[in-house]
Amino acid sequence: MSLALPQSDSRQEDLGGLTWLICTPYLSDADVLEVGLRTIEASRGNATARGEIWERLGRLADIDVDRTFRMAELLITAALDRPHPHITLEHTQRVLERALSAGNAETRARSKRLIHTLGERGYFEFGRLLVEGT
Repeated sequence: MSLALPQSDSRQEDLGGLTWLICTPYLSDADVLEVGLRTIEASRGNATARGEIWERLGRLADIDVDRTFRMAELLITAALDRPHPHITLEHTQRVLERALSAGNAETRARSKRLIHTLGERGYFEFGRLLVEGT
């Protein structure tokens, strides 16, 4: 018997409200990596704490780049699905640079794909990360 609740828009929105947990200084980095990833996965990248998240993710990328990139990937993908996405290189650069250089093979490939997707959507400044990484 599964107790999992169906994924509804309101449930994703509620879970997105929990993304403040990533920003709080009261949780250790290890806890944020665990709880943050589960929360972002469950909310499908719907985060209410949008700008504040990136500073913490930048630091977490030095600890566990693969899990941190997964969180970033979900957040960026969800942002691209919004009518007027706002994604800045300034916020995301540290995580993407670490994913390109220090992630496992899958993370490196996924980060390149994500950067290409951003370029296809008009975020051309992200292509600089691919040039600098070579």
